Amino acid sequence: MTNPYKSDLGLSFEKIDADTIFARLYLALAFTHLCYDSSEMLDGRLWLNISWMYRDCGDLEMEIYAIKKALEAYNTVYERYNLSKKVEQSVCLIVGELNYKLENIEEAKKFFFIAKSNEGGDTDVEYLADDRLSEIK
Repeated sequence: MTNPYKSDLGLSFEKIDADTIFARLYLALAFTHLCYDSSEMLDGRLWLNISWMYRDCGDLEMEIYAIKKALEAYNTVYERYNLSKKVEQSVCLIVGELNYKLENIEEAKKFFFIAKSNEGGDTDVEYLADDRLSEIK
């Protein structure tokens, strides 16, 4: 039985290879600065996706490089922008996790604690941050 929604949309769901995905991610990264005045949040997300691709491909050196670039972008977001409590909490959780991956344990703890103690944030994110702090101890 064919899916009427899929056929009506006319979308193609062909498989793509890792090289194509990398090309698309790096192309998106190259154009964020042209499309947005403040692209650091999107840059961070793209670098995070790139790091996952490198991890899946088994390239540890490039995975670490991409994690460092993601951390740089998210640190910029945290330091320079006036974020809502929920967004700030999520950014702190991500920054904590990126620091943890880079074995910057004290920085990771600091950001997990900020995410955990952020009043007005999301309780689910608070629990995640608390779990990460418990795992580190």
